[in-house]
Amino acid sequence: MHNRFLISSAVTTAIALVASPASAIDVDYSSTVSANNIPIASITVGATDEVLADNKFYDRKDVEYLEADLRKHLEKAFGKAGLLVAGGAGAKLDIEFTKLTSNRPTLQAYRKKPGLDFRSFGHGGAAIKGHLTAADGTDLGSFEYSWYEDQFHPGSADVSVWYDAHRAIATISRRLAREWSDGRPDSASS
Repeated sequence: MHNRFLISSAVTTAIALVASPASAIDVDYSSTVSANNIPIASITVGATDEVLADNKFYDRKDVEYLEADLRKHLEKAFGKAGLLVAGGAGAKLDIEFTKLTSNRPTLQAYRKKPGLDFRSFGHGGAAIKGHLTAADGTDLGSFEYSWYEDQFHPGSADVSVWYDAHRAIATISRRLAREWSDGRPDSASS
């Protein structure tokens, strides 16, 4: 009887683990932008001095790669939402990375720590802040966003170097486009 209970408990636990969500995330978002249907004429993407100075885990090429990815996702999301306008007749979005964490060792990490195993992986993500200014210079508000995976999930061994940072980029791009196109806080997405 005791063995049957242990086997039953083990099976129940295994089913619960398999049926549970594949991942958990740590998301933080705050925004003072309250206007909606804001035409956006320019997007400037960068990184804070702290991010640029962190040469232990990644280098400038990694940051430039992620900046380009963020710009591409923002332009695509804003374009789909009808917010992107050509010329100077729109708001200016200044956005920058405040923290970056890779899922796998970058080339810079390999250079700094020879012998690092390429199969190593961990929790990744990104923190981003931005500021929106109207074409006439009026302050339209700012926002801060961070997205980090805090649980390993099936397939973790197959993730790319910047997997979770890419997820953070895609998520904030869609969130801002939805929120700024209809003016409602986007509580449905993380």
